Amino acid sequence: MATTKFKNNVRITGNLQVDGTTSSADAGSSQTLTASGAVAATTKNLALNHATVAIAATMVATQHPGLFTVTDTSASGTAAHTVTLTGGTWNGTATVATLNAPAESLVVFFDTAGNGTIVVNTGAVALS
Repeated sequence: MATTKFKNNVRITGNLQVDGTTSSADAGSSQTLTASGAVAATTKNLALNHATVAIAATMVATQHPGLFTVTDTSASGTAAHTVTLTGGTWNGTATVATLNAPAESLVVFFDTAGNGTIVVNTGAVALS
C-alpha cells in the first residue's frame, strides 16, 4: 500500500477517492441588496440596506442549505424589508421574514429540503 506524505505530517495511506468538486463559492458568500431583487444561490449572509425604501427580496430556500443569515444593515429608518421564500419555510410555517429596524437579524439553519429552523432572532424580526 502506497503512502503519500504532505506538509505538517498529513499522510494518505491507500486509496483516496474524492467525489464532487469544491470551490470558494461552496463556502457561500455575502450579498447586499439596496433595492428589491433575488438572493443569489451562493449567498449565506444577506444584508438589506436602505433607510427609506422597503426592499422586497425573494429567495429559493433549497439553494441555501446550512446556516444562513439576514440582517438589516440600514443606518436608520423603519422601512419594512421583506425576504420571501419559495421552496421552503423559515420555521415550518412562515415564508416571509420582515425586518424593519437597523441591526435586526435572523440566523437560520436550512436543511436540503428548504425547511428552516430559527437559531437566533435578534430584535423583533416578524415571521408570517
